[in-house]
Amino acid sequence: MKILKHIMLISVFAIATFSMLITTNWIENKQTKSEHLKITDQNFMKYQKTNGEAIAKENWSQKKQKVKGVLEADAPDKFAEIQVKMRTARDENKPSYKRNYRFEEFMKAKKQASLMKSAGNSVSSLDVLNWIERGPANVGGRTRSIVVDPDDATFGTWYAASVGGGVWRTTDAGQSWVPLTDDLPNLAVSCLEMAASNHDVLYAGTGEGFFNADAIQGNGIMKTTDRGATWSQLASTADDPNFAYVNRLAIDPLNENIVIAATNTGIYKTTDGGTTWTEKFTGRIQDLRANPQNFNTLFAPANNGVIRSWDAGETWVLPEKAKLGGGRAEIAIATTDTNRIYASVNSSPQKVFATLDGGTTWMEAEEFDGADINWLGGQGWYDNTIGVNPFDEDIVYMGGIDLWKSEISTDSIFGITNITDTDLDTLFTYNPLSLPERSGGIGTGKDFWGEPVLVNTELTDIEIRFGPGKSQKAHMFTAGTYIYKDYIDVPFEVWDTKNNKQLMCSFTDVYRNDMFYLGAARGDVIFINNVDYDSTSSSSDIAKENGLKYENSYVVGFRMIPGKRWDPENLPDILLRIEVGKLPSLTRKTVAITDAYGSYPTDTYVHPDHHNITLVVTNESAQEFLFLNGNDGGVAVSYDGGASFDEVGNNGYNTSQFYGADKKPLESRYFGGMQDNGTWESPKSIDADKNSKYDFRIGGDGFEVSWHYGDGDKMMGGSQYNRFYKTTDGWNTYAAANVGFNGWGNSAISPFISKIAKSYSDPDLLFTITTEGVYRSENFGDSWSLYSIPEFANAGYFSFAQVTTSIASPQVVWAGALSDGLYVSKDGGISFQPTNDYTVRVMGGLSGLDTHPTDEATAYATYSFSERPKILRTTDYGQTWEDITGYGSGSVSTNGFPNVATYCVSVMPYNTDIIWAGTDIGLIESIDGGTSWHLANNGLPQVAIWEIRVVDDEVIVATHGRGIWSVSLPELADHKPPVVTLSPGILSANQGVSGIILYASLRSVYDSTHVVMNDKNVMTIKTSNVVDTLLIIPVNSYEPTSIYINSFKNGRTYRSTTADVDVVELLAPEPGYSTDFESGDDDFVLNGFNIDVNSGFSGASINSPHPYENNSDLTALLRIPVVIASTDATLEYDDIAVVEIGDPGTIFGDSNFWDYVIVEANNGTEWIYLDDGYDARWNSDWLNAYNGGLPGTESMYKSHSINLLDKFSPGDTVLFRFRLFADQFVSSWGWSIDNLVIQGTHVG
Repeated sequence: MKILKHIMLISVFAIATFSMLITTNWIENKQTKSEHLKITDQNFMKYQKTNGEAIAKENWSQKKQKVKGVLEADAPDKFAEIQVKMRTARDENKPSYKRNYRFEEFMKAKKQASLMKSAGNSVSSLDVLNWIERGPANVGGRTRSIVVDPDDATFGTWYAASVGGGVWRTTDAGQSWVPLTDDLPNLAVSCLEMAASNHDVLYAGTGEGFFNADAIQGNGIMKTTDRGATWSQLASTADDPNFAYVNRLAIDPLNENIVIAATNTGIYKTTDGGTTWTEKFTGRIQDLRANPQNFNTLFAPANNGVIRSWDAGETWVLPEKAKLGGGRAEIAIATTDTNRIYASVNSSPQKVFATLDGGTTWMEAEEFDGADINWLGGQGWYDNTIGVNPFDEDIVYMGGIDLWKSEISTDSIFGITNITDTDLDTLFTYNPLSLPERSGGIGTGKDFWGEPVLVNTELTDIEIRFGPGKSQKAHMFTAGTYIYKDYIDVPFEVWDTKNNKQLMCSFTDVYRNDMFYLGAARGDVIFINNVDYDSTSSSSDIAKENGLKYENSYVVGFRMIPGKRWDPENLPDILLRIEVGKLPSLTRKTVAITDAYGSYPTDTYVHPDHHNITLVVTNESAQEFLFLNGNDGGVAVSYDGGASFDEVGNNGYNTSQFYGADKKPLESRYFGGMQDNGTWESPKSIDADKNSKYDFRIGGDGFEVSWHYGDGDKMMGGSQYNRFYKTTDGWNTYAAANVGFNGWGNSAISPFISKIAKSYSDPDLLFTITTEGVYRSENFGDSWSLYSIPEFANAGYFSFAQVTTSIASPQVVWAGALSDGLYVSKDGGISFQPTNDYTVRVMGGLSGLDTHPTDEATAYATYSFSERPKILRTTDYGQTWEDITGYGSGSVSTNGFPNVATYCVSVMPYNTDIIWAGTDIGLIESIDGGTSWHLANNGLPQVAIWEIRVVDDEVIVATHGRGIWSVSLPELADHKPPVVTLSPGILSANQGVSGIILYASLRSVYDSTHVVMNDKNVMTIKTSNVVDTLLIIPVNSYEPTSIYINSFKNGRTYRSTTADVDVVELLAPEPGYSTDFESGDDDFVLNGFNIDVNSGFSGASINSPHPYENNSDLTALLRIPVVIASTDATLEYDDIAVVEIGDPGTIFGDSNFWDYVIVEANNGTEWIYLDDGYDARWNSDWLNAYNGGLPGTESMYKSHSINLLDKFSPGDTVLFRFRLFADQFVSSWGWSIDNLVIQGTHVG
């Protein structure tokens, strides 16, 4: 390493004129927008296919690897939890809504509205409005059941059951769809069946009974007798809690009136078309299947096994060998051999079981090579489905995260074929040890230990004999830890009857009494060892720790029957015989046939999370069949046995579940986030309608969004836990909006339902919420600042916390999670004060928070508790609250508001007496300021509404099950956002020769403006223009400094975000600089870097951590400014940059140019880059180290030379820094910098 001449330091105190200041935390960096431009979704391939993008799949493989395990497409258990919590008041432990409340409240409200209209009441909104369905046509919602109409010879008429949007029908194989239940309150349909004896009759079961939480209840069973044209609710199921979650239905193929229902409480049967029902089995049943050739035979997973009925569901039994273990199981019966039944079991690991004898004996079909094929992905309780090829019982299809195909092979193994016990039940019963035989009390050693333990022997026929004169020695072990204790007498003998010899055995001393003992609750467990018995000495192979495992052929557990006492001296003759022989054995070879996340060797994309497989024979002689699949994205179909799929749920099957939506200003284009499917935008240059196919934008689960009202190219959305992304160019590129935001994707502090509060009057101003407080951005998410509300840390359940900006004035911001924890800001979100509590009723968590279009003091807090206020209104900034839904201290509304969950409120700006409320049963309206309410019933489907916005002349509605809708109202023809005074902003804060250079944005005409530094006014500005201005602020100390701007208008203060600045002392300018870093780090301000010697290197250098951390921005600032010379103005250095590479073909500035290193300079205004940033691709040695996961070595140093006159003029005084940017995903070894020379010929 060459020794370079070190510049003498000149004390800043000696040359005070040249003292300069530097900000290290808040510096504008316009040219490096790409540092956050990363698409972190797992559905990008869906975007490719939907939009026909010609981007090679391999170009995105790296991106997918980054997000694998980071951002799931959904979290269904979290959604279910939120639904429950939202409906549970603080003094309740679960929701108290009555059974069938939605349906009853809807019918009551519908009747009330009809009476009002017939009475001639002047309720104009009861007239049908011109609601327009805006799509998306290509994003279907979760679908759990599909029925094919057998009367259509083309097999193109299907019925689909959506859990958010009711029942739909297609008559052209999914090329178009028609909703059949829009006039009913939102139905969560989980199962659908058509009567084989009368195809006009269909039954639909409602309620999703698959969640871990006590999810939202259904509405019993619906029935149609005209193929879905009209539906009626079976009254017998409406108020019966046993039908809150109807998971499966089976209809007798010979009698449309005989139906069997599987629910979360049991199995129920009707013989009169649903008029009455009889319980036939008690217990949670999530699947039920009838033998397709004999309805008398039915099967249902239950009690950790598969129960069976031989008498059309009248009685049910669990065969001895039908226990599967694990959690939820789905079953499928082979039509070519109805004795062959398969089960997909949610266990760890997940398993496939099969029976070859009609459900009497079940066995696991293990993967042929022992691989753990993870088709359920850990959430088989939610997405789990299975089907059997209708022409081959050895081919099974399974669905979980993706779809899989298993080829089953049949062989034989040696195993237990028969067990006989003689007189055992006079004294003993079996001890449940989770073994496969005799109620868990008998199994092989392999069953017990989970691995083969017979090394030198094999299973043989044995007997255990109790009775007078029968005893032998046995090895005694501690229970659980299996420490050998002794070789003692036991009151039984163990014999190998096939070879007529006595065997060794062991037992665990469960009762710790140093003897073999059986109690009523449990007993010592017997381990039979295939070792010849020796009555005089123990076996050295057994008499040691874990020795009972040695050649352990069987494990048997007995216990005493109730009322009997263990008396080893007086045992009667009791015999247990276990016989072995050949048993059928199944193995499977499983391959993925779809791939949502780029994880498997198949190019077939189908939306993840599969709930239904329906296989229908279309050509018997050609062995062709229809493969229909219901998933979280709708419906997919295959005509070639699963080799390829078409996603036909993308053709108008508009069942998507939106949480938020927005509209582009002055255009009928829409943007929104939905459960399971991410965030999508309607196509450019056309007015969206029900046939519009949206463009995919952001993965994960989608929530609230913002379409910038002043610049239609700017948009922001996100996924769970406030993981926001933004674009400024209409999604040509986009960025993670996470600068300064600790809550980005942080489940520890951010709500699961991500929140974006916006202002149409000040579209750059955004807010979001975490348990730390409210984060504020005044530059549309380029950066965020936290304004703390410490009380939020103890606010309890926070996953549906709310933040909203007043429509009337962006100076007023509301935030909170609970009724007794609401806060309001009157200074644009800079400070928050608590509001007063509503004390008439005990409330709890919010379900919505909205504001008034003209009165900034008015806000509406919405709630979803049964028989309690649904909307609280304040007109005085939260000093007082009133219930405007008529509940007060009672349980029934006195002004017509239905007792249903309520999510949002919108007040019409043209007439503030008109209030619309989005509820579980659709749109509820008041035309008298909340004095009375009625069902709007004005043309919008009766579907849950989660957000209502007024943009231009349209009201936009985000529905949770029927997509986005809007209506243009003539009264809104001239509607514009209120014109308001805007807060000033800080664009950047940098150093200068004479002080801090503050780039301020004065966004309105103010009476006056003050610059405040460390809480002192340091400058006053007067201007009559809206202007961005550069201000120089003198300073005389080096300390952490905060700067903000206060502007004043008509007696009100408008404040900017605070810029936090670490002020450090700079040294005097020099004509040149050089260092080999051997003299320490006094010349540099290091933020994340160190100056030290790398392991294996010979000298010191600037180093990032090795490896560097994800989501970091490291800088090494040279404290000595350099005056640019007119000649020989170069910057030279050596470095090694083993940092994560961008996608193939990308260059610096591209959105997927991931991590990078760069040299930057500043001449007093802003930091600019001297040359393009680069990554490990800059040099082949670096790239090889990156690809191999290897560290940098000293031989990898490469030299750089930059001409400074390309960026600066002679005489400019310039600061320099090295910078490493790392995104939030993949990191590598890092950066090392050595031998820095700036204008070396000018070094004194």
